[in-house]
Amino acid sequence: VSVNNLCLDFSGRVVLDHASLKVEAGEIICIWGPSGEGKSTFLRVLGGLERPSQGMVRFFGQSCDMKRPSPLDEARSEVGFLFQNSALISNMNVRTNIMLPLRFRRDRLRAERSQEHRSWQLTRRLSNFADAMLESDLIAKTERAMNNMLVHDYSNHFPHELSMGVQKRVALARSLALDPKILLMDEPTSGLDFLSRLSLLALISNMSQLRRVTVVVVTHDLLLPKELGAKVSIFLKGRLTEPCHFDELSNLRIPFVDELLHELENTSREESDELIPLNSEQIAEKLRDQTLFDPLRR
Repeated sequence: VSVNNLCLDFSGRVVLDHASLKVEAGEIICIWGPSGEGKSTFLRVLGGLERPSQGMVRFFGQSCDMKRPSPLDEARSEVGFLFQNSALISNMNVRTNIMLPLRFRRDRLRAERSQEHRSWQLTRRLSNFADAMLESDLIAKTERAMNNMLVHDYSNHFPHELSMGVQKRVALARSLALDPKILLMDEPTSGLDFLSRLSLLALISNMSQLRRVTVVVVTHDLLLPKELGAKVSIFLKGRLTEPCHFDELSNLRIPFVDELLHELENTSREESDELIPLNSEQIAEKLRDQTLFDPLRR
């Protein structure tokens, strides 16, 4: 993934100010920053959900027209997206939720064949053959995704019957069912209890290693890149710092980051049952006051 000079503003408020980032294939990158800075917006631009006013995004060396994404390009896309709220369809069970984007992609492929072949008889034969082939394929992909994310036992449950941790795993299974080469994740651990959080992080790490998926994670939890063994880029004032390892963050010489690191060094997870991830809204408030809050504990 290569991002160059992305710019975007909402009603005159600058959200992205020549933001740039480079992620190598199979790498995990975490984007950390205070709430309201534009991290999620940056991720939505990468996923084609927002259109920037300027800039270029390249996936595996291929440039994308960020201003005019076509539905066909989106159907061919190898980019998965994990939303912060999971975005599961409430009246569909787990199995159907995971299968939904696979069916959508099949319909797009059928539309493509219809455009490429003028003979309606040929188009009909191709579409029927594709349906028979893809139906069995999408069922197999759905089963594999549920098994990989440990949600097969919930296949007939509806979203309201699931814990938040299971909902996150279902949403991740839905993204992975499409066999993406790039996975964009918006606050994947937000709202999770300690054990659910550890479980999800283990699944993300294993998925990245086994499938060589490139992962970009937006988070307000500064411990996340350390636990994933990932590089981290700080998002401030519409721009991104050069990605670095957690242990190299102090080299950036960003005052409030240095203070957070100091607080984390003085906090041991073994000394408490659970440490709540740093709250981005509180960080933003303290940044305005140029002070630092004490980490919240349960």
